[in-house]
Amino acid sequence: MALLALKDNIPFWPHKEVGAFNSIEGTLNIYHSEVAENGEALGPRTFLFQMLEGELFLPLKPHTREDGVIVGLLAVPVRDCELNSASPKLSTAMRPYIEEFIEKCGRRMGRSREFIEGEWKRLNDIGIEGFIEGYMAELDAYVREEKRRAEAANRRRYAGEGVYLHNALTSLQNAVGGKAEKAVIDEGSANAGPVIEACMVVAKDDAQRLDVKTHV
Repeated sequence: MALLALKDNIPFWPHKEVGAFNSIEGTLNIYHSEVAENGEALGPRTFLFQMLEGELFLPLKPHTREDGVIVGLLAVPVRDCELNSASPKLSTAMRPYIEEFIEKCGRRMGRSREFIEGEWKRLNDIGIEGFIEGYMAELDAYVREEKRRAEAANRRRYAGEGVYLHNALTSLQNAVGGKAEKAVIDEGSANAGPVIEACMVVAKDDAQRLDVKTHV
């Protein structure tokens, strides 16, 4: 008997609404998300992985950062699905499913096979409860570092594009500046064309002035 029938694209918090489960029909996307005070998902989500039919999901306990922000795992059905409740234990039958979930998390974080196997062995010390209690902190640390690297890469890319554009406009200004008077089409026009305007912007930044009466 299905524990819960879920509609397509309606998010829910597994730790709060379902607990451990496996999907008997349908696929779910799992996201890292901040948790608002009213319990709703807050801000942008970070996609982590998919849960396929038959796979076991462990409801990791939300992690509270030092600044008080709470983060957890948000599940979103890709289409209508049905879930079965599960009682994960480190038994011979259940352990392969538990290890599969740990491997799914580890691979999302770029962990090596050796590291993942070490996590499997650590279950013998912390138990399934210990994993559920503390693993969200590791996922959160990875997601935050991933975002930091992406933002740094974007800043470098934008800075590079800015330098390229500035150099291109400066070259254009230099080329147009000496030929502007010869390129006058309508001396009575008071409006400079976009090319001349671009050159004037660069000239202004360089504390110069490009005085052109018309457009080219």
